[in-house]
Amino acid sequence: QTVLMDYDLAPQGANTVNTSNFGVSGRYDLEKGPLHGLGLYAHYLDQGQTITSAQPAQFVPNSVVDLTIGSDYRRGELFANVDYDWHHASIGPYDQFEADLRWVHPLSSTASFTLGPTYTSTQYYSTGDQMDSIFVVGSFQYQPTRDLRFAASASWQDQRDRLFGNTNGLEEDAQIQWTHRQVSVFLMFRNSSIRSTAQETDYQTLQIGIRRRF
Repeated sequence: QTVLMDYDLAPQGANTVNTSNFGVSGRYDLEKGPLHGLGLYAHYLDQGQTITSAQPAQFVPNSVVDLTIGSDYRRGELFANVDYDWHHASIGPYDQFEADLRWVHPLSSTASFTLGPTYTSTQYYSTGDQMDSIFVVGSFQYQPTRDLRFAASASWQDQRDRLFGNTNGLEEDAQIQWTHRQVSVFLMFRNSSIRSTAQETDYQTLQIGIRRRF
């Protein structure tokens, strides 16, 4: 049988991209003494990139020098983390500070509760923008049987962007899932109310699904 095939062949320029990476990381944890549970860490990445092209003006090699230093602390049900990231790159350079605190509380052998805020401050050098954000998240997990699982969470956010204005709002979601062998049945509901300088958004989502793994 005769088959008709129709296609377009677009000529592409010959481009060569060479990328080299060098990275090193280290971590030190204190396991004894009054500072038991404290950890110190650092990550360093040096990426060099060159692009050879017939049209070199269409490309910007992304060379990156990224350094992150931070510390975390775990004691009982509390976990805290603070770090600072210097991301100096040809494309989208920024500096970012982040602090995170979480409280994980087991209510029983089948249920747990998590609550904590996260603060992030990012300075974007290519645009002169700065964004400060605070997220507070609370979640609840309950698994009464091996096959049945229930989870719910609520989060509040407050973002302050120097160029694009402020955004704040509240989001909640709840999900129940039943799993038997390779079959999972779930029901999820999500509610969101977000207010920003440009618009106000309210929406609700209901999902019902069945998954089968093969």
